[in-house]
Amino acid sequence: MKNTKDVISATFHHGEKVSLTDFWQDTGVICPNSKFFYVLDGEIVLKTESEEIIARQGEMVLLPAGIKHDFHLTDKRYAKKYWMHIDISLNGENLFDYYTLPYKIYVGQNDHLKSLFETVLRYGNDQSLSSKLTASSALLSLVSFYVEHSSFLDSQKDDEIDIAIKYVKSHYTEKFSLDELCAISHLSKGHFLRKFKERTGHTPMHYVNKLKIDKAKTMIEQSNQPINTIMESLGFYDSAHFCKLFKSFCGYSPKEFRAHNYYRKMNEKI
Repeated sequence: MKNTKDVISATFHHGEKVSLTDFWQDTGVICPNSKFFYVLDGEIVLKTESEEIIARQGEMVLLPAGIKHDFHLTDKRYAKKYWMHIDISLNGENLFDYYTLPYKIYVGQNDHLKSLFETVLRYGNDQSLSSKLTASSALLSLVSFYVEHSSFLDSQKDDEIDIAIKYVKSHYTEKFSLDELCAISHLSKGHFLRKFKERTGHTPMHYVNKLKIDKAKTMIEQSNQPINTIMESLGFYDSAHFCKLFKSFCGYSPKEFRAHNYYRKMNEKI
């Protein structure tokens, strides 16, 4: 911990226990939430810009928010896993901005972990106070287990682009300008644009839109909210523009994406 007054909180967004098929795949994903997996059988692949992660039976994966990655099955073309989208905060900020954890650890077949995952999935979407506390406690226990079985380091001091990326990840649904990002980073516009693209592979606008569309995909997939409501929650107010942007990123309009129920229709909940 950074000091004795640190406050850590855990938020569960979505999750399931699923049996995957070849339809579980995507490229260039930038998720605004951290991803947590526990592989029960088979194999999955997550490929970041720096490494390829093959997670097999008995392994857990924790991928911090905002990391660009691809995912798919291995040649075995089969896997069962628990998965969750979560946020773990330290004093209101992303825990993984302070600590660097390995993306993958081996834990074996662990009934206690399975029970914790089941508890989060059972109570995570219930709005009662007792359920929220139960889910949060189980989720913190899962992350604590992961940390306990990991080697981890304090993250190095942020440079100018790290500061801008953190700001974007925290405010991507709000309006802000390129000039504001340059001011936050204390860099000239040209220098900032060059360094940002070197770090992320994207222009700032493309990076923001990727975060928004990946969040929209999750919300369309995992909820029954009207698409216009989802659109507006992410800072879009022109439905034609939103639909065009959505289709440019994933090949479907929002309505087509929901109708296909892209992943969940083809991956059996177990």
